[in-house]
Amino acid sequence: MRVLVFVTAFLWLASAAAASPQLTVLGGEQQVEVTGAQPGARYVLTHDGRVVAFHRAGSLGGIVFRDVPSGTGYRVGLALNGPSSRAVTVLSGRPAPPSARIYSQRIPASGYGYLTRTRHSSNTRATVTPIRPAPRTGSRRSPTCSDSPWSM
Repeated sequence: MRVLVFVTAFLWLASAAAASPQLTVLGGEQQVEVTGAQPGARYVLTHDGRVVAFHRAGSLGGIVFRDVPSGTGYRVGLALNGPSSRAVTVLSGRPAPPSARIYSQRIPASGYGYLTRTRHSSNTRATVTPIRPAPRTGSRRSPTCSDSPWSM
């Protein structure tokens, strides 16, 4: 009987682990966002091996660590020595991007394209419509009120 209970419990845990989504960790502006966590489990945010904060995952498996100082090398893992995530970067709240290289990317002269280097490391769609000069008319002078057909 004990063997049957043990095997059933093991298979249930194995299927739950296989069905659970992958832990996704994203750095943002003064925060670290986590999705795919085990609901109710306690997670730890570390920076260069030091504990920064603990947080319990919500019922949908999400966590937001707020008021995190800017820097690189933040990781999230289960509080009981679980595997940690890849390192993420937390940005400051300053309005300027962390790098000016986003301004040096090539975009199409006209039409549809993508901006590949954005502040949040995502691809952004862009449609470029060049501004065309106004067509030339026979007269170069600006219209005045006396040029109006309604003026008396």
